[in-house]
This record gives sequence, C-alpha cells and structure tokens, in this order.
Amino acid sequence: MDDIRRVPANTIVRMAGSKGWQEKVVLWHGVKILVHPFLHYSEYMETINSIVDYCTTEDGTVHAELFDLASRAAVIGAYALVRLPSEMDDLMYVVFHSDLYDFIRSEVCLEQTESIVRVAREIVCRG
Repeated sequence: MDDIRRVPANTIVRMAGSKGWQEKVVLWHGVKILVHPFLHYSEYMETINSIVDYCTTEDGTVHAELFDLASRAAVIGAYALVRLPSEMDDLMYVVFHSDLYDFIRSEVCLEQTESIVRVAREIVCRG
C-alpha cells in the first residue's frame, strides 16, 4: 500500500479524454448544425448569467415567468451554432413547439445542461 500515490490532475484529464471538447456536426430534420457537446467553464457561467439577465429588468424586477423560455433558448444558443429568432412569437414557437431543444440536449452533456438550468433557477427564484 505504500506505493499508492495521489493521481496527478493531468493524468485524470488525459484519462477522461478530450472527446467532450470537440465539435460535431449533427443533422436536425436534414439541417446540419455544429454542436459543442461540453461547455468550458466561462461558457457555462455565461449561459447561467444570460438566463438570469433575461429574467431580470434593469431595476432588479424578476420575471420568473420567462425562466423556461430563457433557459431553453440559452441552452440551445450555448451548445449549438444556431441563430434563434429575435421576434418573441417566433422564438416561443421554436423553443416550445419544435423539438430543437430536446434534440440539442440529446447531443450534449445532459448533466451540464441540467446543472445550468438548476443554478439559474436558484438565482432567479431567490431574486
């Protein structure tokens, strides 16, 4: 047992592999979409902040009713190279009526997307 040592961080990173950092092209109803299966820390934090910002006005008023729309749109935008509609009715239709959100989530790290939504919900709901 004396020869057992702590495993170095670079060994852990190497063993975990780099597959998650790679981009991949997926087909959504015949349309090619570039997807990032895993977000870097800064992208993770930016996604959480974008959800919170979307639900909060300049005077600090929180609109929790926008949370589902904001979180779904943020997840799509963070992981996939797509341009979502800026018109609210079109955005709501794409986010809630199409299968784009579920499709993107099926192609990326589900645990990370769930973490983003959970953390953002905690921030928005306590506001």
